[in-house]
Amino acid sequence: MRFFRVFLAIAALGGLVSGPWALDAAAASNPPLHWQDISLMFVGCAASLPLILGLQAALGNDKAVRVGWHFFLLGAVNFFSTGISAAGVALASAAISPHSLLFLAMGSGLLVGVAVSRVLFGSKFAKAYTAGYGQDRTFPVVSQYIGRDPSWKLSTLSLTDGSCCGTATTCCST
Repeated sequence: MRFFRVFLAIAALGGLVSGPWALDAAAASNPPLHWQDISLMFVGCAASLPLILGLQAALGNDKAVRVGWHFFLLGAVNFFSTGISAAGVALASAAISPHSLLFLAMGSGLLVGVAVSRVLFGSKFAKAYTAGYGQDRTFPVVSQYIGRDPSWKLSTLSLTDGSCCGTATTCCST
């Protein structure tokens, strides 16, 4: 989870840095953007994410729902911070136009879509945190070990397969 926070920070910083160039790219759109296009972008981004993840959930692909949600969260943070930067540059030059709010609308819409998807598909995430990580051997699920041995210690758990020969640093490989 720490790595994901680092990725979120990188996405936000990258968006803040890329704002002026994104503003130029949005200004070069042909045909030019109008104010109603901005609201359409917000609604489209907000509605598309639950639709995409909903199709994956309907197919029973829980891993794609989890990975997709994290991917879209990174994109939403990047677009939102790009939009803040682009809107700030436009405000500083006193030239607010529809293209200056394009990335802010898309990022806001994606953040709404991410939040709605988390509410709609929260059970997909709960399954991952209670059972999935223990099965795919990424993280040990401590609750699996509680009750088996009353003298269990976290230092004796293996990060690979759960079988240890004493401490986590001297685990046996199978």
